[in-house]
Amino acid sequence: MFLHSLLERTEIIMPTISCEVKKCCYNTEGGCKLENVRVDGDSAVVSDETLCDSFTENKEEATNNCSCEECACDKADVECSAENCRYNSDGCCEADKIEIGHSTADCCSDTQCETFEEK
Repeated sequence: MFLHSLLERTEIIMPTISCEVKKCCYNTEGGCKLENVRVDGDSAVVSDETLCDSFTENKEEATNNCSCEECACDKADVECSAENCRYNSDGCCEADKIEIGHSTADCCSDTQCETFEEK
């Protein structure tokens, strides 16, 4: 459904990603190596109720799976299930920039989309 929504849109807005989650293997100097990021928070009304579902702990075995050479933080597709967020448009984030937070997060449930704003 997400890909279908992207293909239907005439103007695709791809946010810049800023990430402070130090234990995620995709974090690269405050950016994100992923080109497609998933933010969850179906019934969220505050940013604490959202999370970065793309978080992968930076373990030795996970590092091998995170072999992206370039940082995608310049622009990335962000799939978002936070229906109450003002930036969510048909499951896609339309913010110019998103910030993924909690530098001490150990798992995806410890992360949050700090850009979330209730409609």
